Amino acid sequence: MNIKTRILSAIALSAAASGAMAQSYTTVSTPPSGEKSHTQILRDIYGSTFTAMSNGRDLASSTVTAQRLADAGAGGPTSLSVGTAASVDSIWSGSSTFLVTAKAKFAADRSQFGYFDDTLASPAFTSLFDTSTMNSERSVTMTGPFRWALKNLSRGTLFTSDPNDNSGLGGFVHQKFDQLTTYAINRPGLIGAEWVLFWEDRMKGEPADYDYNDAVIVITAQPIPAPASAALVGMGGMMMLRRRRR
Repeated sequence: MNIKTRILSAIALSAAASGAMAQSYTTVSTPPSGEKSHTQILRDIYGSTFTAMSNGRDLASSTVTAQRLADAGAGGPTSLSVGTAASVDSIWSGSSTFLVTAKAKFAADRSQFGYFDDTLASPAFTSLFDTSTMNSERSVTMTGPFRWALKNLSRGTLFTSDPNDNSGLGGFVHQKFDQLTTYAINRPGLIGAEWVLFWEDRMKGEPADYDYNDAVIVITAQPIPAPASAALVGMGGMMMLRRRRR
Protein backbone atom coordinates (compact mmCIF):
# COMPACT_ATOMS: atom_id res chain seq x y z
CA MET A 1 0.00 0.00 0.00
CA ASN A 2 1.63 3.29 -1.09
CA ILE A 3 1.40 6.40 1.05
CA LYS A 4 -1.30 8.09 -1.05
CA THR A 5 -3.50 5.00 -0.79
CA ARG A 6 -2.69 4.68 2.91
CA ILE A 7 -3.66 8.27 3.72
CA LEU A 8 -6.82 8.13 1.61
CA SER A 9 -7.73 4.87 3.35
CA ALA A 10 -7.17 6.42 6.77
CA ILE A 11 -9.29 9.44 5.90
CA ALA A 12 -12.02 7.25 4.42
CA LEU A 13 -12.09 5.01 7.49
CA SER A 14 -12.25 8.06 9.76
CA ALA A 15 -15.05 9.55 7.68
CA ALA A 16 -16.96 6.28 7.76
CA ALA A 17 -16.47 6.01 11.49
CA SER A 18 -17.57 9.61 11.92
CA GLY A 19 -20.74 8.92 10.00
CA ALA A 20 -21.59 5.93 12.17
CA MET A 21 -20.46 7.17 15.55
CA ALA A 22 -18.57 9.85 17.42
CA GLN A 23 -14.81 9.76 17.88
CA SER A 24 -13.73 6.50 19.50
CA TYR A 25 -10.86 5.75 21.85
CA THR A 26 -9.05 2.49 22.48
CA THR A 27 -9.63 1.14 25.98
CA VAL A 28 -6.59 1.30 28.27
CA SER A 29 -6.57 -1.50 30.85
CA THR A 30 -5.52 -1.04 34.47
CA PRO A 31 -1.85 -2.02 34.82
CA PRO A 32 -0.88 -4.91 37.11
CA SER A 33 0.57 -4.34 40.57
CA GLY A 34 4.04 -2.83 40.44
CA GLU A 35 3.46 -0.97 37.15
CA LYS A 36 2.34 2.62 36.64
CA SER A 37 -0.77 4.05 35.01
CA HIS A 38 -0.85 6.93 32.53
CA THR A 39 -1.60 9.47 35.27
CA GLN A 40 1.34 8.24 37.35
CA ILE A 41 3.72 8.26 34.39
CA LEU A 42 2.67 11.79 33.40
CA ARG A 43 3.25 12.88 36.98
CA ASP A 44 6.80 11.51 36.79
CA ILE A 45 7.43 13.32 33.50
CA TYR A 46 5.94 16.72 34.35
CA GLY A 47 6.27 16.81 38.13
CA SER A 48 2.66 17.32 39.15
CA THR A 49 -0.34 15.15 39.97
CA PHE A 50 -2.68 14.30 37.09
CA THR A 51 -6.35 13.38 37.35
CA ALA A 52 -8.98 12.47 34.76
CA MET A 53 -11.05 15.33 33.34
CA SER A 54 -14.83 15.25 33.10
CA ASN A 55 -14.83 13.39 29.76
CA GLY A 56 -12.99 10.49 31.41
CA ARG A 57 -10.13 10.31 28.90
CA ASP A 58 -8.20 13.61 29.01
CA LEU A 59 -5.84 14.15 31.95
CA ALA A 60 -4.76 17.35 33.69
CA SER A 61 -2.63 18.70 36.51
CA SER A 62 -2.62 22.22 37.92
CA THR A 63 -0.45 23.42 35.02
CA VAL A 64 -0.39 20.74 32.30
CA THR A 65 -3.16 19.18 30.22
CA ALA A 66 -2.90 15.91 28.28
CA GLN A 67 -5.61 15.66 25.62
CA ARG A 68 -6.15 12.18 24.19
CA LEU A 69 -6.09 11.76 20.42
CA ALA A 70 -8.94 9.77 18.91
CA ASP A 71 -8.20 6.28 17.58
CA ALA A 72 -11.06 6.41 15.05
CA GLY A 73 -13.83 8.71 13.91
CA ALA A 74 -11.72 11.87 13.52
CA GLY A 75 -9.85 13.64 10.75
CA GLY A 76 -6.32 12.70 9.84
CA PRO A 77 -3.38 12.55 9.42
CA THR A 78 -2.08 14.20 12.59
CA SER A 79 0.15 17.21 11.99
CA LEU A 80 3.34 16.85 14.02
CA SER A 81 3.76 20.61 14.34
CA VAL A 82 0.22 21.39 15.58
CA GLY A 83 -0.44 20.44 19.19
CA THR A 84 -4.13 19.59 18.98
CA ALA A 85 -6.09 16.38 19.37
CA ALA A 86 -8.45 16.94 16.41
CA SER A 87 -7.21 13.91 14.45
CA VAL A 88 -6.34 10.23 14.82
CA ASP A 89 -2.85 9.07 15.79
CA SER A 90 -2.37 6.45 13.05
CA ILE A 91 -0.71 8.52 10.28
CA TRP A 92 1.42 11.61 11.01
CA SER A 93 2.56 14.41 8.74
CA GLY A 94 4.20 17.82 8.58
CA SER A 95 7.65 19.28 8.09
CA SER A 96 9.26 19.64 11.46
CA THR A 97 12.32 18.95 13.55
CA PHE A 98 11.48 17.08 16.72
CA LEU A 99 13.17 15.78 19.84
CA VAL A 100 12.43 12.19 20.83
CA THR A 101 12.95 10.93 24.38
CA ALA A 102 12.12 7.63 26.11
CA LYS A 103 10.55 8.37 29.49
CA ALA A 104 9.19 5.11 30.89
CA LYS A 105 9.14 1.36 30.27
CA PHE A 106 7.12 -1.31 32.06
CA ALA A 107 7.88 -4.41 30.04
CA ALA A 108 10.22 -7.39 30.17
CA ASP A 109 10.61 -7.48 26.39
CA ARG A 110 13.32 -5.46 24.67
CA SER A 111 12.07 -3.05 22.02
CA GLN A 112 13.29 -0.31 19.67
CA PHE A 113 11.36 2.84 18.87
CA GLY A 114 11.46 4.45 15.44
CA TYR A 115 9.40 5.28 12.39
CA PHE A 116 8.53 4.54 8.75
CA ASP A 117 9.19 7.45 6.39
CA ASP A 118 6.30 7.21 3.94
CA THR A 119 7.80 9.76 1.56
CA LEU A 120 10.09 6.95 0.39
CA ALA A 121 9.13 4.54 -2.37
CA SER A 122 9.86 1.58 -0.09
CA PRO A 123 9.55 2.71 3.55
CA ALA A 124 11.60 0.69 6.03
CA PHE A 125 11.79 0.74 9.82
CA THR A 126 14.26 3.34 11.06
CA SER A 127 15.29 2.79 14.68
CA LEU A 128 15.97 5.79 16.90
CA PHE A 129 16.86 4.03 20.15
CA ASP A 130 16.24 1.11 22.46
CA THR A 131 13.25 1.91 24.67
CA SER A 132 15.36 1.11 27.75
CA THR A 133 17.55 4.16 27.00
CA MET A 134 15.91 6.74 29.25
CA ASN A 135 16.09 10.54 28.91
CA SER A 136 18.51 10.56 25.99
CA GLU A 137 17.23 13.00 23.34
CA ARG A 138 17.41 12.31 19.63
CA SER A 139 16.80 15.07 17.09
CA VAL A 140 15.05 14.10 13.84
CA THR A 141 13.70 16.13 10.93
CA MET A 142 10.73 14.89 8.89
CA THR A 143 9.45 16.38 5.65
CA GLY A 144 6.26 14.45 5.00
CA PRO A 145 3.90 11.69 6.12
CA PHE A 146 5.23 8.95 8.38
CA ARG A 147 4.21 6.33 10.92
CA TRP A 148 5.66 5.81 14.37
CA ALA A 149 6.82 2.24 14.98
CA LEU A 150 7.85 -0.10 17.78
CA LYS A 151 9.92 -3.21 17.12
CA ASN A 152 9.75 -5.90 19.80
CA LEU A 153 13.16 -7.55 19.54
CA SER A 154 12.32 -10.20 22.11
CA ARG A 155 9.29 -11.41 20.16
CA GLY A 156 10.38 -10.56 16.63
CA THR A 157 7.29 -8.45 16.00
CA LEU A 158 7.04 -5.01 14.41
CA PHE A 159 4.02 -2.75 14.50
CA THR A 160 3.21 0.85 13.76
CA SER A 161 0.88 3.64 14.79
CA ASP A 162 -1.45 2.51 11.97
CA PRO A 163 -3.63 -0.41 13.17
CA ASN A 164 -3.86 -1.63 9.55
CA ASP A 165 -0.24 -2.78 9.92
CA ASN A 166 -0.85 -4.76 13.10
CA SER A 167 -2.30 -8.24 12.65
CA GLY A 168 -2.78 -10.43 15.71
CA LEU A 169 -1.30 -13.88 16.15
CA GLY A 170 -2.87 -17.32 16.32
CA GLY A 171 -6.65 -17.09 16.26
CA PHE A 172 -6.42 -13.28 15.92
CA VAL A 173 -4.37 -13.24 12.70
CA HIS A 174 -7.24 -11.76 10.68
CA GLN A 175 -7.82 -8.91 13.14
CA LYS A 176 -6.09 -5.52 13.34
CA PHE A 177 -5.02 -3.96 16.64
CA ASP A 178 -4.26 -0.47 17.90
CA GLN A 179 -0.90 -0.59 19.68
CA LEU A 180 -0.58 3.14 20.41
CA THR A 181 -2.43 5.72 22.48
CA THR A 182 -1.36 9.35 22.27
CA TYR A 183 -1.85 12.58 24.23
CA ALA A 184 -1.35 16.16 23.01
CA ILE A 185 0.38 18.17 25.73
CA ASN A 186 -0.23 21.79 26.68
CA ARG A 187 2.16 23.18 29.27
CA PRO A 188 3.78 26.51 30.23
CA GLY A 189 6.81 27.49 28.16
CA LEU A 190 6.13 25.01 25.37
CA ILE A 191 7.25 26.19 21.92
CA GLY A 192 5.81 24.16 19.07
CA ALA A 193 3.91 21.00 19.96
CA GLU A 194 4.41 18.09 22.32
CA TRP A 195 3.02 14.58 22.36
CA VAL A 196 3.31 11.60 24.70
CA LEU A 197 3.10 8.18 23.04
CA PHE A 198 2.05 5.18 25.15
CA TRP A 199 2.80 1.84 23.47
CA GLU A 200 1.63 -1.74 23.93
CA ASP A 201 4.52 -4.02 22.91
CA ARG A 202 2.54 -7.23 22.36
CA MET A 203 -0.50 -8.06 20.26
CA LYS A 204 -3.43 -10.39 20.71
CA GLY A 205 -2.20 -13.98 20.66
CA GLU A 206 1.15 -13.29 22.39
CA PRO A 207 -0.64 -12.47 24.89
CA ALA A 208 -1.04 -8.72 25.54
CA ASP A 209 -2.50 -6.86 28.53
CA TYR A 210 -3.17 -3.58 26.68
CA ASP A 211 -2.30 -1.27 29.57
CA TYR A 212 -0.22 0.84 27.13
CA ASN A 213 2.77 1.49 29.37
CA ASP A 214 5.37 -0.83 27.79
CA ALA A 215 7.19 2.09 26.15
CA VAL A 216 6.46 5.77 26.79
CA ILE A 217 7.96 8.30 24.38
CA VAL A 218 7.83 12.11 24.50
CA ILE A 219 7.90 13.90 21.14
CA THR A 220 8.60 17.65 21.18
CA ALA A 221 8.18 19.23 17.75
CA GLN A 222 9.95 22.48 16.89
CA PRO A 223 9.05 24.50 13.78
CA ILE A 224 11.66 24.51 11.02
CA PRO A 225 12.82 28.11 10.32
CA ALA A 226 11.55 29.55 7.04
CA PRO A 227 14.26 29.93 4.34
CA ALA A 228 14.30 33.72 4.75
CA SER A 229 14.70 33.42 8.52
CA ALA A 230 17.45 30.85 8.11
CA ALA A 231 19.24 33.18 5.68
CA LEU A 232 19.02 36.06 8.15
CA VAL A 233 20.45 33.88 10.90
CA GLY A 234 23.29 32.90 8.59
CA MET A 235 24.00 36.54 7.66
CA GLY A 236 23.97 37.52 11.31
CA GLY A 237 26.51 34.83 12.10
CA MET A 238 28.78 35.99 9.26
CA MET A 239 28.62 39.61 10.45
CA MET A 240 29.57 38.59 13.99
CA LEU A 241 32.49 36.56 12.64
CA ARG A 242 33.74 39.55 10.60
CA ARG A 243 33.55 41.82 13.64
CA ARG A 244 35.58 39.36 15.70
CA ARG A 245 38.24 39.18 12.99
CA ARG A 246 38.52 42.99 12.96
